[in-house]
Amino acid sequence: AAAFAPLCAARRATGDAGAAPAPLRGTTPHPPPAAAPREVREPAEARQARLVLGLRAGGRLGDPGYWPHVVLNGVLGAFPHSKLFKNVRERAGLCYDAGSSFERLKGLLFMSCGIDASAFAQARDLCLEQLAAIGRGELTDDELEATRLAFAQGYRSLLDAPGQLAQFDYVLRLGGLDVTPDDAVAAVAAVDRDAVAAAARGVRLDTVFLLEPEAPPAGEPADLAAGATAPGGLA
Repeated sequence: AAAFAPLCAARRATGDAGAAPAPLRGTTPHPPPAAAPREVREPAEARQARLVLGLRAGGRLGDPGYWPHVVLNGVLGAFPHSKLFKNVRERAGLCYDAGSSFERLKGLLFMSCGIDASAFAQARDLCLEQLAAIGRGELTDDELEATRLAFAQGYRSLLDAPGQLAQFDYVLRLGGLDVTPDDAVAAVAAVDRDAVAAAARGVRLDTVFLLEPEAPPAGEPADLAAGATAPGGLA
């Protein structure tokens, strides 16, 4: 693509053309996994709770399983058609928003949603069930194809945004990958259902975090304690 030409020219000017980038690996290892998933709760001055599930996924940039983990994140919660949005938010009505993200330099997967604190256990379990379902291969052709198309649209849109294109190239080269947006589209298209399911089965829950509303002071109504406006519009 013409938009990618300046980056290629810069590589040639620095004698970098054709050189395979070496993966950048952190010198600080991850803390060892706990014997059982940890649960952390913190109070906050808020009316809505925030649930975050932190999982060890592997599949970092430069690893053989990188692209299956990218597609796993897309199927799980990166897009409006993903399982977290459809099943946890829309069908079960347990949250105000739901999604997932993949920390590709560290191989970490996160699921998060805004919930009422009373729905904590149910929302946690249903989020984890979406991942388990993918691990069982419960992924339709439509879900997989919609994910591929969403990634393809996102990667190709980089060609109209030089700054984002440069960041795309820079971050992937940190992981030892030298690919264009079209290469990324092809890599995602090559990931099949079995590869996504295998990636999902390798993910392990590490930490359950809940940011929950503080309990109101004794004798104070919960809605006023959380910052609601008093009757008549008076603060």
